[in-house]
Amino acid sequence: MEPFYIVIVCILLKHIDAKNILQKFVKEPENIIVKEGDNVILDCSVNNKVGVLQWTKDGFGLGTSRSLSGYERYRMVGEEGKTWNLEITNITLEDDAKYQCQVGATDTVAPIRSNYATIKVLALPEPPVLTVGQMMVLEDGKIAMIQCISKGGNPASMIKWSLNGQLVTSGIAEKVTKMKDTRRMITVSTLTFPVTVNLAGSELVCEASNEVHDAPKSVKTVIEVEYKPRVTLSVDTEEVFEGDTIRLSCLAEANPNLIEYQWNIGGEEVREAQGARELVIEVTKDMNDKKITCLARNIFGQTSADYTLNVVYSPSFVNAPTDVTGNSGDRIILQCQVDSNPKAEYVWLKNGDIFEMVGKGPLLSFTLSALTAGSYTCQAAVSGFSPIMRDAKVQMRGPPVILGRNGAQFGSVGETVHIHCETESIPTAHKFFWSFNGNELTGDSQMFTIIETRDGSRVKSTVIIKDAKKHHFGEYLCGVQNEIGQTETVIKLREIESLPLLIIMSAAISGLLLTIVVIVIVVTCRNVAKKQSDISNWPKAPNQVYRYSESSSEDQSQSNVTSSLTVEDVDESLDSLPVNYSAFIKSENLPEFKDTFHQPQPDIVTSQNTVFVRDNFRKSNNYVVFNHYSSEQDLLECNNYSNPYVQSTSPIANSSVSSCSRNISPFYSNIPSRNDPRYTSGRDNAVIKYLEGEVSADELDAIKLGTHV
Repeated sequence: MEPFYIVIVCILLKHIDAKNILQKFVKEPENIIVKEGDNVILDCSVNNKVGVLQWTKDGFGLGTSRSLSGYERYRMVGEEGKTWNLEITNITLEDDAKYQCQVGATDTVAPIRSNYATIKVLALPEPPVLTVGQMMVLEDGKIAMIQCISKGGNPASMIKWSLNGQLVTSGIAEKVTKMKDTRRMITVSTLTFPVTVNLAGSELVCEASNEVHDAPKSVKTVIEVEYKPRVTLSVDTEEVFEGDTIRLSCLAEANPNLIEYQWNIGGEEVREAQGARELVIEVTKDMNDKKITCLARNIFGQTSADYTLNVVYSPSFVNAPTDVTGNSGDRIILQCQVDSNPKAEYVWLKNGDIFEMVGKGPLLSFTLSALTAGSYTCQAAVSGFSPIMRDAKVQMRGPPVILGRNGAQFGSVGETVHIHCETESIPTAHKFFWSFNGNELTGDSQMFTIIETRDGSRVKSTVIIKDAKKHHFGEYLCGVQNEIGQTETVIKLREIESLPLLIIMSAAISGLLLTIVVIVIVVTCRNVAKKQSDISNWPKAPNQVYRYSESSSEDQSQSNVTSSLTVEDVDESLDSLPVNYSAFIKSENLPEFKDTFHQPQPDIVTSQNTVFVRDNFRKSNNYVVFNHYSSEQDLLECNNYSNPYVQSTSPIANSSVSSCSRNISPFYSNIPSRNDPRYTSGRDNAVIKYLEGEVSADELDAIKLGTHV
C-alpha cells in the first residue's frame, strides 16, 4: 500500500508543478531594414519552453528543426534550450516579409507568440535609361517628349530632371509600377517641353536614386535643334538718295545649313539675284517705299526679312499752279503739289515778293478783287535741296490797265523817237488810238508809224517818229479799248539835248585821270605813314647846331620832323592865286601872307641852293630836301648822319655842310636848282621873287603869266 500512495502523491505533485510552469519570451524579434545580399538574424529566446518552437514567414511555418530543411539560407541558431534565433544569409527581395517566433501548447501549457518582425529588403535600381540616344534631335516649334526609366529598385526610384544644371520642375509626369513576378519596382518619368532654337546644344540630365545608395545615378543627352532659316537684312548705308548704289546683305542662320536664297522688290522676284546672299541695286525715286524682301529656305521651311526703301529725292512739280482768269468776287483756288521725300513745305508769295507771304500749304484760296489780282508764286522747299517755284497769274476781267501810266518818255531832235503805250487786260485790248495836240495819229502818216506787239494778255502800241523835230515834243494821248471798257493816259515826250562829243570825251578822260590821282595819293599816304615810325630812331650828327624860330611849335621834340602830308604843294598854292597879281597883292589878305614869307627872321639861315630856309630846315618848292651821297666815305666826311631815304626834314648843320660833295636824292629828283628855267621865267619865278622881296607888286603884275585853268 505504501508504494502505491507514494506514486499517487508524486503524480499529484507533478500535476500541481506543471500547472504552475509558464512559457515566456526573453527576447523577441524586431523590425529591420537591410540591403539586398546582407545576412540577417532575428532574435527569439524563451524561458520554460515546453511546447514546440517554430518561425513563420508571412504566417507560413518554416519548420521546427533548427536546420529548417527546405530553406537553404534559413536556420535557427543560438544556445540549445534557450535561444532559437532565425538566421537568413544572402538576403534577397524574396525575404522581404513579416516574421514571427511561435511556441506551441501542451496539455498543461498555453502557446505563446512573439511580435511580428518585418524585414525590409532594399534593392539598388538599375542605371536609368532614356528613350533617346546621346543626341536628341528636335525640330523648332514642335513639342518634345522624352522618358527616363529606372527599374529593379526597392523601393521605387525617385527621378529628377535638369537642363544645363538647372532643375526642371514643370512638364514632368511620373509612373511607378511593380515588375512582373518580382518585388522590384519600375519608375517611368516623362518630360515634355516646347522646342526652341535657343535649346540647341543644351544638356538634359535624368537622375535616379532610392534609399539604398546616397549617390544618384544619371544619364544625359544633348539637344540638337533643327530649324528653318532665321534671316536678318542689312544695308551698307543709313540714308539713301536718288541715284545711289546700295548693297543689301541677307544673313541667314539655319540647321541644316543648306539654304536657298531669293530676292523680291515690291513683290516681284529679282531672277538675276536668285541664290545670291547680296543684292546691289541703283536706287531711283520710283523705288521709294518699296519693300525689298530676302527669302531663305531649307528642308524645314522658309523665312524672310524685309527692308523698306526710304529714298530721299529732290522736289518736282506734280500739279503746278495755272493761270486763272475770273470776275470780281469769284472764289479763286490755286493748287500746288510736288513729289519729294521728305515731304515739301509750301509757301505762297504774291508778285514774287519774299516779304509778302500770303499762305502756306498746297492750296491757296481767296476772293478775286483788284487787290488780290496779280502774280502768285508757289515755293516748295525740301530740307537739303534748293526750293522750286512756279508762278501763276490771277487776272480779273475788266477794262484795260495801262502800265507805267503818267510817266515821261524822252528823245532827241534829229533822232528816231519811240513812244510806248503798254496795256494788260482780260480780255486783251483790241484797239489803240493816239492823238497829239488834239489831232488823231494814224499809222499811214508820213511822219508817224504805229506798230503793235502782243504777249499774252499784254499789248504794246509804239509810235515811231523818224527825224524828230522840236514841235514833235509834247503831250500824247494814248487810248486803249477792249470788250469791257476803255482807258486813256497822257504820255509826255520830253527833249534831251545831245552833249557835244568833245565834252563827253573830256569828261571821260577827266574821270580817268581823277581816279589815277586818287590811287597815287592813297598809296603815297600809306608809304609815308609806314616810314614815319622809324624817324625817331635815326642818329643825330654830333656837331650839328639846331636853331628854332619863335613861330615854331612849343613842343620842340616835334620841330625837327615834318611829315610831307603837312606841306602843301607849291604849285597848287600858286595855282590858287588870281590872274591879276597886283590886285591880289593889294588885297587885305596879302600882308599877312607876305609877312609870313618875306619878313626877315633872326633864326633863318639863308642858303644859295634853296628857295626857302626856315626853322633850320631846308625846303624847295615845299618838298623836303634829301641828301644823296655817292659813297660811304662821302657820308662819313660830311658828318651828317640823317637818313637820306626817310621822308622827313633834315636839320642843317652850321659846319661842314657846304663843303660836302652830295647829289640830289634819286628818289626826289624833282627838286630844282636856282638855275632851273622855272626860276628865270614864268609864274613860279615871279611869285617867288615877289615873296622873297626881289620884285615889286607892279613888276609882278607886268609879267605875263598866261591863263590858269
